[in-house]
Amino acid sequence: KKRLSYLTVIWSAKETLYKHYDIFGVNFKEQFLVHPFKIGENEVLSCAFHHQKTVQELKLYYEVNNQYTLVYNL
Repeated sequence: KKRLSYLTVIWSAKETLYKHYDIFGVNFKEQFLVHPFKIGENEVLSCAFHHQKTVQELKLYYEVNNQYTLVYNL
């Protein structure tokens, strides 16, 4: 169950990054990176977007419970 939650947070984070940067044709696996984290520790994700020889860092926030997984940025 914890592994599934972890993977769901990663997928949701990449979807949030895609919506934030709004660039068509990106490669989710290669360009959107979610740095390692532990579910429930601080509910903040450190992420990076690799695009055209630059790296942009972004903090995302998440919440996981029995009903949903939420990832968002401020």
